This record gives sequence, C-alpha cells and structure tokens, in this order.
Amino acid sequence: MRITFATIDEFCEELADVDPANVFERTVRVRIDRMQEQDEAITFAVGLWATALVRTDAGDWVMEFGEIAGRDTQANDNAGSTAAAAWVGQIRSAAEAGGLKLRRGKIEVF
Repeated sequence: MRITFATIDEFCEELADVDPANVFERTVRVRIDRMQEQDEAITFAVGLWATALVRTDAGDWVMEFGEIAGRDTQANDNAGSTAAAAWVGQIRSAAEAGGLKLRRGKIEVF
C-alpha cells in the first residue's frame, strides 16, 4: 500500500505521528530531481520525493510526498533548488524529532 500526501506539511505531520520503531531502518529517503525543461537547458523544474516504509502488524505501507518545488531559471537562479532545500530542512526536522535519519533516494515497492 502507498499513502501519498498533497503537501510537505501533511507528510511531516504524518511522519511525526508514526512510531519510529515501525519505520524501516528508521530511515526517511529524500531525492531531489533537477529536470531540464527544454533541449537548450534554459530552465529546470526542481522536484522533491520523500518516502518512508512503515511496517505494522496490519501490513506495510509507503509514505510518499512528491512535488515540483519550483523552477531554476536565468531570471530566478536557484528558486526551485532553494525551495527544495527548505523542504528537505522541514523533513529533516520532523525526522530527527522522531529519532529517524535522513538518507538519499526514493523507496519504490513493486
């Protein structure tokens, strides 16, 4: 099962409510993608994925948040990267408050 969240705040709130002992390897995975929007690589969409695998007696499920944080453009150099870094900071705070660690990557269950 996978549970997705619409906002970074929802993901962090859920992370705060989860028993850290149920989070696989006590790890939250975070990945930032920087994708060029044209062949000329003039602007880049910056997206963030955050995932955690939660194991319970009722079953395992993946918590997931994925969204475009913003765009890096010539006019607004690192706007997307800056927003993504702020989101990582929010996730790090929520994770560390629950005794969880942050690692790179994205959990996918097939």
